[in-house]
Amino acid sequence: MLDIYRRHIRRGVEDNAPQSGVPEPDDLKQRRKNLRNHRLPHLVATWRGEVIGYAYVVLFRKRPAYRFTAKHSIYIHHDHVGRASGGCCSRP
Repeated sequence: MLDIYRRHIRRGVEDNAPQSGVPEPDDLKQRRKNLRNHRLPHLVATWRGEVIGYAYVVLFRKRPAYRFTAKHSIYIHHDHVGRASGGCCSRP
């Protein structure tokens, strides 16, 4: 999961940008712990025993008016983009 996330982070910046801000393994562990504490879903997609993607939701805002609102993130391994790994319809 960390490799998938890092690739998405790095592709959003120029190739020779410093690697500061790239998540470390403990960052992902802390995020998953926080999701469990809030009882929020964290799904992992596998193919032939290999992680090919994952998705999770977080609270949208802490204000009471948003207590039933969440935002989601879906990360797919670059080799599996467009193959319905993210729960979307398959290509025609």
